[in-house]
Amino acid sequence: MKPVKLSELSRCVRRQVGRAAPPATGSQLPEALRQKSREIFDYETPIVLTALDTALAGADWVALEARAHCFKNSAHALGEPELAALCETLCVAARAPTAFFAATQLAMFRVRLRALNIAR
Repeated sequence: MKPVKLSELSRCVRRQVGRAAPPATGSQLPEALRQKSREIFDYETPIVLTALDTALAGADWVALEARAHCFKNSAHALGEPELAALCETLCVAARAPTAFFAATQLAMFRVRLRALNIAR
């Protein structure tokens, strides 16, 4: 899923409506859009986890950071700040690569996904 910056979406909406609107967060999105976004997020989570595992196993820190960053944006858009924070920590682990630190962060990420009942 290509994340959409909510500030850009808000600007587009303001332009179309012709008045200022506050930036939207995950909890402020229309329910149908939020539900569809969540379905896509849930569907793509196993794909992202596989990509993260592959990047970690191959010490491909650029790919690890890119996937974690993309997932972080999606988590923010869905109003999941704790998951987004874990993704950011995973990005940091990829920029200062030590396999143990990155593996630990990925494990924490997986625990949070299970708590959200996203990854089984």
